[in-house]
Amino acid sequence: MKLKSELIVLSIAILPFSANANWWNNAADIGNWTPYAVHPFSKPGLISLVNASAGHPVRAGAQSIRFVRTRGGCVGAWDCGHGSQRTELNASGEENNGQERWYAWSVYHKDYQWIGGGVAPWEGQFKALNGPSVMQFVMSVHHGLVANFDHFEGWNPTVLVPKDQINNRWHDIRVHAKWSSGADGIFQIWVNGQLKVDRRGANFAGDRLLFRYGVYAPDVVPRTSDDPTQVVYYDEVMKGATCQSVSKFMPCPGAPQAPVPTVNVKVESVAMSRDDRGRFASEVDYAVTQFSDSVVFNRDAFSFKDYKHFVAYETSENRGMMLGISGNTDVDKHIVSPVGIGWLFDDFALMVANDNSILGFEKSRTFDYKNPTTTYVNLGFRKQLMNNVMLYSDLLYAYGDSQPGDNVTMSDIHALGFNAKLNYTPLENHSVVFSVDMPLHIESGAGKFVEYGMQGPYNLNVDMSPEGRHIDFGVKHIYQLTYTSMFSTEVHYINDADHRRGETDYSAIAKYNLAF
Repeated sequence: MKLKSELIVLSIAILPFSANANWWNNAADIGNWTPYAVHPFSKPGLISLVNASAGHPVRAGAQSIRFVRTRGGCVGAWDCGHGSQRTELNASGEENNGQERWYAWSVYHKDYQWIGGGVAPWEGQFKALNGPSVMQFVMSVHHGLVANFDHFEGWNPTVLVPKDQINNRWHDIRVHAKWSSGADGIFQIWVNGQLKVDRRGANFAGDRLLFRYGVYAPDVVPRTSDDPTQVVYYDEVMKGATCQSVSKFMPCPGAPQAPVPTVNVKVESVAMSRDDRGRFASEVDYAVTQFSDSVVFNRDAFSFKDYKHFVAYETSENRGMMLGISGNTDVDKHIVSPVGIGWLFDDFALMVANDNSILGFEKSRTFDYKNPTTTYVNLGFRKQLMNNVMLYSDLLYAYGDSQPGDNVTMSDIHALGFNAKLNYTPLENHSVVFSVDMPLHIESGAGKFVEYGMQGPYNLNVDMSPEGRHIDFGVKHIYQLTYTSMFSTEVHYINDADHRRGETDYSAIAKYNLAF
């Protein structure tokens, strides 16, 4: 890749600007780093100045620059011969060894699709006019937007924007560089107000550097057919001698930090319905939907009801240490629920279990919390009220804890569940069971994300406690026909099904069982 980059530079050094670049001189609404020149190997028509009034994303003002990279979009014997594609601009002005500069721009990836075959497009580079590319902003399919100093370090990327935070939002980037071929070089990158790169040492090669940005996909055609069209917008492209001269959307080092606003929402307003794409960034909407389907709006969340209990060590009659083994298994019949341990004390039983998840949800790319753990505590009560009446009840408490991830910080999760059954046997071969079942319901707990709006970053706190509470009222009648057969009927009414407020459910079941 280095050899190819050097050959490209040599081939275009005598033609640094394209003939159709004049209109960029008047594009002041997209920043002060003008004029711009279309790279001579860029296919005409794939770079355009677009307007917010036409529905295009704009960071500030009324316009932005739209880059489209598509298969077949090559110009020139070198790019087309190597199957490379680019839509790039050369920014005006060149940097010399020893100069100190500040740069800033905002970038937006519209419904971005990643290229297969390990192709990692460059979306910006500081490049020597007669020498190598010293630093690149690269779209890595494994990491997201990364910074890499290929000429000095090889492939050693630093993540600037994680992959699952790329799509359909503006990201503000600021660079501070003291260009030097010696040890006193400085290269710092801030993204959305956070310092991501603070590199010291040599960062200059060749005689002069220029900045080139857009989308450049090297060797894409021979490496993959999985090559979707990519659309990227740039806006507020700035260059100056001081931080204050380029920074529009984040404070400069040493300046007072403006408080980051907080938006508090309920999980119902973030999780997507079947017909809704959600209110916030698609990655957060999708991730919250995935998490809530498993944990928040799920009547089948963790329960000890399917556990088989036995007294492992008896100290006296109806007292001793208990073990609980779940009947919940995966496709290979391996037990997936944790083993419970507890104590039997006459009519009461205490059972505790622990797993490395948040209420059964391990983690995802967005819910990337670290070291998750949930402890489940069940207090059971069994009592023979009369000769033909038996009461069963269980109170379940769950406590979830985790360490912050890169994308989400989860507060402590507290959840409660309860169920009770009254078994009445009026006749020898008849029994009636009255039941109330309330599965685990998150009582408190939230996930905090950092989102980015037109005015900059803000904290999005998603309250994971649902507004509804699932309550299942049931009545079941069992008629024992013979020793080997029985007939049962049951009806259920569910209020706030799956903890979704206002949703009700009814069911009626009749079954005949015959044992051989």
